[in-house]
Amino acid sequence: VHRGEAVVYNKLLGSTGSAAYTFTVVPDGEVGEMALINSNAGVSLPMIDNQTIISPLPGSLFLVTNPNSAKMYICSISSGALQILKTYDQNNFPWLSKTKHVFSDPRMNIVIATDNSQGLENLTCLVFNPTSKTLSPAPGMRMEGSDPDIGLDFVSFSCAAFNPDSGKIIVCDTGSSGYDYIFNATESTIELEGVTRKKNSTYYNVSDIDINDIGLGFVYCSPASSAIVSGRILASGGYTDQVVSQSASSAISKVRFVNDQTIVAANSTELTSYKYIAGSQSTKYKTVGISVVDIESDGCNYFYVADNDGRLVSFEATGNEIVQLGATTLDSRIRSICLNGCYLAALTEANTIALFEVIQ
Repeated sequence: VHRGEAVVYNKLLGSTGSAAYTFTVVPDGEVGEMALINSNAGVSLPMIDNQTIISPLPGSLFLVTNPNSAKMYICSISSGALQILKTYDQNNFPWLSKTKHVFSDPRMNIVIATDNSQGLENLTCLVFNPTSKTLSPAPGMRMEGSDPDIGLDFVSFSCAAFNPDSGKIIVCDTGSSGYDYIFNATESTIELEGVTRKKNSTYYNVSDIDINDIGLGFVYCSPASSAIVSGRILASGGYTDQVVSQSASSAISKVRFVNDQTIVAANSTELTSYKYIAGSQSTKYKTVGISVVDIESDGCNYFYVADNDGRLVSFEATGNEIVQLGATTLDSRIRSICLNGCYLAALTEANTIALFEVIQ
């Protein structure tokens, strides 16, 4: 939203008049494309570096975590930039300086953080209050070194996936056991529902996972395989129908559902779409040459890829077909991207946060 003002005056004292006009600027481009609104939207943040983590929160808010400064910020978008609403430090969360990951979803009030303080692999669940815009620890959901119910030792958490409609959250552990932890969450509570294993040892070192909106379908990948594994989550908190897909040309590092029937999987040389059918093998449909750093999807046919050339590329999926819509090139390469509603934040190697808006 912008405002233009005109001020008119002449030589006579007191003869001054003014008028203002308020108008909204709509980014130019095709629906689904990204428009860059600020290449340095994180200028109000005291510190951004290669350890900075950007996560989504409900209400188009972003959670920015910096382990090196042991700070966590809840930020809103105002005038095309991130504005700090709330700051947390080690007085609030003692593990902040050892944070490894912060996992969240724009439609769920649960945040999951992992850390390696005291030489252990730990997991903490936080609850976001959308009214007060604050974070607080979920009672009894600080797990240090192991799962307290079954007693399995944590090795190294790598990724997580959220399904807001069912309240299911998967947190993946790597190592020689390949365990995944499935949580059940409501608006203000979370509990560990079950522990399950991935397909086999090839996929224990999982690098990415996602859940679709319908049928609790999931997909994950590992740098040890050029195929992906898809299946379904049981109501009891386990996995079923784990099926290995057709293989891509090389090991897959990123995977996303772009709609309920289409998966995109990426590696350092290409992006491949797969047709997903629950309980059946996912089959390759189309491959696009692009060196992928990170992927974000809105789950409704549009997805966004950061590549090794500093580009943010917009794609649309129609059925199982994927089509490039447009691209924006930044001055620096992109480390990671975070999509939240109509906004996408990109952390760059120049230690800046570029802010994009989805054209609607």
